[in-house]
Amino acid sequence: MAILIFNPSSENQPNSFIGVAADQAALDAGVIINQEAIKTITCTDAEFENIKRAKDYPISYDSNDVVTWQNPTTEDNSLEAHQQEKDSQIAAYNNIKDRFPTYPLMSQIDAAISLVEAVDPATLTENQSVLDVVYNQDNNYLHWWQIL
Repeated sequence: MAILIFNPSSENQPNSFIGVAADQAALDAGVIINQEAIKTITCTDAEFENIKRAKDYPISYDSNDVVTWQNPTTEDNSLEAHQQEKDSQIAAYNNIKDRFPTYPLMSQIDAAISLVEAVDPATLTENQSVLDVVYNQDNNYLHWWQIL
């Protein structure tokens, strides 16, 4: 089971989600997150897949560890919107590279950037995200929320 990572003591607070680990081993191997106090909640493999595909993402949790999810699907399927999404994904990875230049999985970050760069926004279908295409190409790619 995958593990959702939230800011601690942030029950019912929107945008408290800070990352996701594929499993306990990935969480234990984290070098950034291990320096912080965190709140963890398990999620299903299907929920983990939806995060990686940018179909859903957690926004908060309650006192019973029930997660509130948001579907980021947009009605704007224009080429410009898809290009902005692609640029945003690349910027997220590059931000992490700038902040953590010695991160041990840098080659996986570079591989994910290459996958995102290869997506042609003009080929995206209605309600398809850049990360959905990336996931279809390599479901083991490192989503920037997995960079722990």
